Amino acid sequence: MPPGAKTGVGYLVLKNEGTGADRLTSITSPAAMAVEVHDMSITDGVMTMRKVDGGLALQPGGESKLAPGGLHLMLVGVKEPFREGQMIPLDLTFEKAGTIEVQMKVDAMGAKGEHAAHMK
Repeated sequence: MPPGAKTGVGYLVLKNEGTGADRLTSITSPAAMAVEVHDMSITDGVMTMRKVDGGLALQPGGESKLAPGGLHLMLVGVKEPFREGQMIPLDLTFEKAGTIEVQMKVDAMGAKGEHAAHMK
């Protein structure tokens, strides 16, 4: 994170290894005041970013990639700047699977790392 920044961006892959559909309904972390799913798109050369409301649907056997250029996590109100190599705890809450704790590794600025959270 740049010095003084209060927001961080996170990427991961959610895989539904179960037999029924599920929905990611919320994300929390002790490292930030709020964690939101955002979608970034470019239309006519103009980049827009918006918060995704209503959760993120996951079909059985499907996955949802949160990666640069599309869906991603915004960690808002970061309490202390993230340091490369640090692990950031996240609690992912799903309608059916309940709450799953994952750790996201902080990569160097500009890195395009990908971490996975598996659910059954």
